[in-house]
Amino acid sequence: MKTFWKTLFDLTYMSKDLDPVTTWNAHQDKIRQQRNKLNALHLRELRFKNSLGTDLTVGLNERVKWSGGSDVSDKKVFFSANIPTEEVFTSPDKFKVDGKVVASRPLYVAGSVIEDFSLTFKSGKVVKVDAKKNKKLLEDLIATDEGSCYLGEVALVEHSSNISRSGLLFYNTLLDENAACHLALGKGFAGAIDGARTTPDETWTKANLNVSSIHIDFMFGTPDLEISAVCADGTIVKLFENGNYAN
Repeated sequence: MKTFWKTLFDLTYMSKDLDPVTTWNAHQDKIRQQRNKLNALHLRELRFKNSLGTDLTVGLNERVKWSGGSDVSDKKVFFSANIPTEEVFTSPDKFKVDGKVVASRPLYVAGSVIEDFSLTFKSGKVVKVDAKKNKKLLEDLIATDEGSCYLGEVALVEHSSNISRSGLLFYNTLLDENAACHLALGKGFAGAIDGARTTPDETWTKANLNVSSIHIDFMFGTPDLEISAVCADGTIVKLFENGNYAN
């Protein structure tokens, strides 16, 4: 148990060898800078490739917003929704996901572990499922409701993140999702689309923001992940190189 808590303190920048407040604030500033740069690029499409076999294109709505790091509530309170946190994330256009994504880490769900799996998308929808362990569970998950076979989140996490470097699998999404780039099947985020209301309504429909009763994150980032992106003006930029943000 002591080993677990020491590990958790290290992953949340609370090690006795650091000044926790200063280190945490610097880390949050770094994530906010990443978020702001992505928003400034006005991205419309992300292209993911790696040696595991991921070759996936994810389209983004023209009003999309990236989130990550600390934020300010409606009552003007500065807060961190998740600790630890390494991700910058948003929701895709549910109908603009095409290609294959191969999971890089097991998925723990409903008390079981799904291993060595991949999903193939066409026009946003999962059209093929492969898994060496608990394939039926994954198929059932995707068939939960009308929106569970579409994506609700795309998140960028550097391979050099603290949790990734630990080499540990925690079987807990709030920890494991911060180890690698990840996607989520199911419900999107209202905050991902400028002007979208908190409760799914016509603003969600117009933005192709996915609605579902589930939101299940799974990791696909690797040390050799490459991400290129298409901006609104057609410019192509390299976002990730060898698993981390490119210069």
